[in-house]
Amino acid sequence: MSQPISTAKAAAMIGVSSETLRAWRKRNKGPHFHKIEGSTDGFYISQDVEVWIEQNRDRQK
Repeated sequence: MSQPISTAKAAAMIGVSSETLRAWRKRNKGPHFHKIEGSTDGFYISQDVEVWIEQNRDRQK
């Protein structure tokens, strides 16, 4: 089941720091980030992160 997760949790799943994931987000890199309309807040979806990890496995080595 897909669950909304925080930047910290998504970063831990990928194996990078939260700061790295935020920097990637600003460059449109990494798993899809869902921004809450009218807010600076947002979240990742666990399944999106898992798919991104699988698709980028070779690039992370």
